Amino acid sequence: MMRSFLRRHTSSACATTLLMLSAILTLNGCAGLSSSTMPPKTVWHLGDQYVAVTPKEQTPTAPPNAHPADLSTDRLQWALASLKLIPKDNDAPTPLFTDYELSVLSTNASNALSRATAGEEVIFATIGNHVSLYGLVKRPMVTTGRLFVAGGMLNLILGKIHEDVSDKDDRRLNPFIAGTRSGSLNTNSGRISSVIKGAELKSSRQDWILIPLTGMIDAPPPAREPVGSIDRSPESPKTVPAVKSNEKPANSASVPSGKSPEERLRTLNSLREQGLITEDEYRSKRAQILNDL
Repeated sequence: MMRSFLRRHTSSACATTLLMLSAILTLNGCAGLSSSTMPPKTVWHLGDQYVAVTPKEQTPTAPPNAHPADLSTDRLQWALASLKLIPKDNDAPTPLFTDYELSVLSTNASNALSRATAGEEVIFATIGNHVSLYGLVKRPMVTTGRLFVAGGMLNLILGKIHEDVSDKDDRRLNPFIAGTRSGSLNTNSGRISSVIKGAELKSSRQDWILIPLTGMIDAPPPAREPVGSIDRSPESPKTVPAVKSNEKPANSASVPSGKSPEERLRTLNSLREQGLITEDEYRSKRAQILNDL
């Protein structure tokens, strides 16, 4: 009887051990599946950022895509650089993409559009260091979108627009979703505009802009930044986002100069009290404001 009990007990313990080992291996396997969140036909990726070719959305009213599309890197960069985000709160328009994002998209999206078929289009997610908090700091923010050519127009449908990101986020639970024809994914950011002649928003959509290819024909070559002055990706290892020669680094950006010194000091004090800037940043900015008197 004792021998039978020991056999049952040993068998139960072994089964429990095997279940625990299986669970551990499963969890470890899931933790390392970052690449599985990438689209299958990825042209470029860095961390959670990507540019990829994906099947065309199946919507009844969508015209066929004019792919493959021959858009040079310079033409695409010029078109994307023309885009501004006009916030809902009537703040000043800001560039939709940073220099780093423009460099990534113009090269890789141009390549992807040239490889896509009529039944495919391009999706992307890029992270740039965008100005926030009255221009005092720069934070990594993601912008996602869908690109395709149809009816003589370059279509850009945005998904996430300048959303804060953290490297602690699990992309399996919070994926970077591209824009979609079926409806806006982001109704609070504002609307997109372009200075290119003939560019327009799609009906009532604020996140879908159409840029005529004819308006991109005479695109001037983009100004080449000096080596080391182009924004780096927030995900690039051992790099600090560089700034243009006429800009201040992100940790020393100034309070908007349109305000009086008193207003700037009050804003600075408020940011320190809320813990939004460090004591060193506070002292540095206070000294700068006083030196401007």
